[in-house]
Amino acid sequence: MLENFFKYIDEKEVKKNGNFYKIKIKGDSLGGQAMNDLAMSAKYIIYHEINEKIRIEIEAKIISDLATIVVFEYIIYLLLKYSNCSVYIRFRPSILKYTQSFIDGSIVGDFINSNQSFILKRKDYIHNFESEAPYTNLHRYRKLIKNDKDVNKKINKVSTDAYNFLQNQLNDEAYIEDCVEVIGELCSNATEHTKEDCILTIECGYGLNEKEQKKNILSIVVSNVSENLFYQNILHANEQGKIKVEYLDKAKQNHGHHFGEIVSDEYSIRYDEEYFYMVSAFQKGVSSRLDQSDTGGTGLLKIIYNILGKTDDNFCYILTSNKVLFLIEEFIQPKDKTFIGFNEENDYLSAIPAKKSLGKSYMSFGGTIFSLNLISDKEKNDE
Repeated sequence: MLENFFKYIDEKEVKKNGNFYKIKIKGDSLGGQAMNDLAMSAKYIIYHEINEKIRIEIEAKIISDLATIVVFEYIIYLLLKYSNCSVYIRFRPSILKYTQSFIDGSIVGDFINSNQSFILKRKDYIHNFESEAPYTNLHRYRKLIKNDKDVNKKINKVSTDAYNFLQNQLNDEAYIEDCVEVIGELCSNATEHTKEDCILTIECGYGLNEKEQKKNILSIVVSNVSENLFYQNILHANEQGKIKVEYLDKAKQNHGHHFGEIVSDEYSIRYDEEYFYMVSAFQKGVSSRLDQSDTGGTGLLKIIYNILGKTDDNFCYILTSNKVLFLIEEFIQPKDKTFIGFNEENDYLSAIPAKKSLGKSYMSFGGTIFSLNLISDKEKNDE
């Protein structure tokens, strides 16, 4: 995991301040930029074998989303696992605005708040991160799924656990069943396409929207660290002629005319072959599971599309390396049960994705993260 996680991360020197090394994470929001800064510093400490006291100070007032905390947990795990330094983390301010629930009850949150000696805290953190036993409380469920011969049975068990967890949080049975189906599909996708372990994290909490109205937020994150990024298996399989769908090469030829074009000035995004294969992964018949050439990714998006229709708002995306594909309701409606365009025209074959569908992260994640943030009226789930 160590090499894959840091594969696309640069190092940032950490200087000694008195009797400890200090990492200061600036900015009001704990998100991609903050995680990139922390990852660069952690990589420097690990690879330069610094085994002294490390103090991490975070200035953020809010947390961007649950996926940020998932990445945070990976970074602290690697720091504790592969160095002998003593790690102390402090949030300034100590109370986060609106998004406290993202970190309360998490592995990293419990590490920060623990009064145990550091030796015990390190041991507990590593154990909790690596354990297949669910790490759960009233509003959070986290489960490591190890990718072995019993992985399908494990995913079935996780789906049952997720159903029971969500029943204690939500009142809409159809909504719960759709969410559980998505969770099973995402976990299967993560384990089958990369052959690596994955982590499922679910959080039910509250936050304020732009109008300062209190909303229910259900966050579902499936993550894995792997040398195979989300699009790579499909790219390589197509180059080797192992994907037997006629339209893929035609679509690539059409999209290829736009490779190199700037599609977003805000993020300086240039459309390229990697974005094309991210989108292609969701078309019927396109799969990196080479023994199942008649299957494809439209099924997963159909379920997600159904869920989005039951929310008041949502923020959903796939992150692989630093590339982001946003799952926007109006752009992922399946067309003729075959194509999903990720654009206004819903045209995969000849039109590239809409600007709003493509993003670029400040941090390059050495693997893939599926992040679903589903927002609804608080009253609907408290009836």
